[in-house]
Amino acid sequence: MGVCKHIIASCTGLAMAAALGGCMSGTESIVADVSPAGWSEPVEMQYSNTDTLTLKQLQLTLRHGETTGQATGRYVVETISPSGAAVRDTLTISILPDTQRNRLGGAWATIRGVRFAETGDYRFVIHPLRNTSGVWSVGIDLK
Repeated sequence: MGVCKHIIASCTGLAMAAALGGCMSGTESIVADVSPAGWSEPVEMQYSNTDTLTLKQLQLTLRHGETTGQATGRYVVETISPSGAAVRDTLTISILPDTQRNRLGGAWATIRGVRFAETGDYRFVIHPLRNTSGVWSVGIDLK
């Protein structure tokens, strides 16, 4: 399965990137903000790959507030290689209720054994299967 990675942080500050795993050793994170009022449009992220041998773990991460509309959501992650080959995965993420008010929470799903077979720029295109409210940002962590 071909996939991608690159650090593109369009999030609102270093704290968000750190919360999504950017400070963990050996982890690269890509983050994009989405509208907490309602997210349905695809979000695109890019990763420049130089390692074609190492198996990686890809983790789709959502940052959400306490007002998340759904407890479980399905999300499509399409990975497009530098040559244009595409792989599409559908992941289910369960969002646990937050017991503390006014706090961002996190939820994730993981794909293991991902190898990027080509060098160059990979693209991730991510979107929910239905409109999702309460999600503040979406990210990909590569370990």
